[in-house]
Amino acid sequence: RKAGYINLFDLAFTSYLYNAFTSFNSSYKDFQNTVYHKPDLSVPEHRKALITWLNQWGCRQFSLACHDNASGEILAWYKEGLVELIPGDKELLELSEQDLCNISVMYDKLATRTASIKVSANKAFSVTIGPTGASKILFALKPRIAVPWDEVMRVKLGYNGSGVSYVEYLMRIRVEIESLMVSCQNNDIELQEVPKLLCRDEATIPQMIGEYFWV
Repeated sequence: RKAGYINLFDLAFTSYLYNAFTSFNSSYKDFQNTVYHKPDLSVPEHRKALITWLNQWGCRQFSLACHDNASGEILAWYKEGLVELIPGDKELLELSEQDLCNISVMYDKLATRTASIKVSANKAFSVTIGPTGASKILFALKPRIAVPWDEVMRVKLGYNGSGVSYVEYLMRIRVEIESLMVSCQNNDIELQEVPKLLCRDEATIPQMIGEYFWV
């Protein structure tokens, strides 16, 4: 489908499938409860919970033996302060061009950080956090703005995994939100009521549209 075609039925159907066939929402809730729904990556326990959750969400680049090293890499990135440039109460539809530029930069810097060190043929090499890991960490920090993506999704949708392409993906999510708003209006439903209507009270609209693409 072209961008801008998601309606309430689409979202309800894919939300049901996502919940029925994966445990992703359960593990995400566990993570959010552990960090009291306010992840602060300057706190060691929050970084530990984050990396554990990333493993549960299929991020195999974070090997168990290298969790401490990965935690240090994430902390160094977090201390750069790029995340703080975007107010926590902003929605995806409210982002400015500068906000989107900041997201592209913070994503690229995070994606190139080291997730683990592997040894092959007596040679050590680093494995980066990469596009998938970066998107999921940003989602953990900014669920009203950022949306996770996996490699299969990127290939299918035609994105190369760079910060620029990630922003393009977020822009596509914005178009889908606008399409969903039309569907809501046609059914006399407020957009912000959709998660509760679909028994997904803790979910965000961008998150649910991301699940649509995942399905």
